[in-house]
Amino acid sequence: MTEKQKPSQGLPVWLARAWDILRRVFGPPVRFVYDVLRSHLKEHQGGLTAAGVAFYLSISLVPLILLGVSVAGYVIGSSERAVAVISEAVVELVPQGELLIQGLLERVVANRLEVGLIGLVALLWISSKITDAVRRALDNIFGGLARPRRWWEGRLVSLTMLVGLLAFFIGGAWVTGLFAHVATSDWSLWGMELKAVKGLARIILVLAPYLLSWLFFFLVYRLVPTTKGGARAAAVGAAVAALGLEAAKLGFSFYLAHLKSPGLYYGILTGVVLLALWAYYAAHVLLVGAEVAREITRRRRLRQAEHPPENTTPD
Repeated sequence: MTEKQKPSQGLPVWLARAWDILRRVFGPPVRFVYDVLRSHLKEHQGGLTAAGVAFYLSISLVPLILLGVSVAGYVIGSSERAVAVISEAVVELVPQGELLIQGLLERVVANRLEVGLIGLVALLWISSKITDAVRRALDNIFGGLARPRRWWEGRLVSLTMLVGLLAFFIGGAWVTGLFAHVATSDWSLWGMELKAVKGLARIILVLAPYLLSWLFFFLVYRLVPTTKGGARAAAVGAAVAALGLEAAKLGFSFYLAHLKSPGLYYGILTGVVLLALWAYYAAHVLLVGAEVAREITRRRRLRQAEHPPENTTPD
């Protein structure tokens, strides 16, 4: 084989044609996946970054839940209902979440925890550690470290992310509960049962977890990084991350269902360890989706650099 000889040369004609077709069809997506994974695991140290995000989530979880219960309690006017809303949001996000945080939520209800304005600000500040870690990780991926934000700008973005995160999940839990009520209600119009409305509500309930995850990832990829990518890149990255999150939920639920006596290995720390493990997987999903958005943006800019638009002068 000469230096410039193609791999398909020297093969039978039909096999060479089949090879060329496979290379043209599957070559670009395989190369794209390879570039994304190489950037995630090697260039940006995705394993260590995901571990850091999982660590900050672990230490921010308790104040984050207390903050969510407090904010929801102020909005709804009932601590019990606020705990139910936060429980629904956690169950949607974390497989077997009702088991992992059940003890914490029970203590919140039993103690009737009330947080004043100063306590609310303190919880907001402590909980923002997780959003600060996510912001820094995304800036590292999208290249925002080339022009970093000032300290107060970074803290402001992290706090805004946290407020948006609470509003998003509380609102998502409320919307999901609304459609669940519609799907199971006995509403009728002029004596006719609204089967079409109930069927539509059931379909929305099936699609709601993915759609809410997609919207969340899209907003994060589009608004948080210092260096912004395009909306199309953020949408594709969010779709990949949402699919990955739903797949991770199924896989983690299967793992927990077949894990025999986890308390035998971790004792009283079982819930914390399992939650940290889930946070590690979820952080990988978040970062891989960001890598997809970054790679799409990078390739688009390379094409624009290679084929710049022609300058047109007015007649």
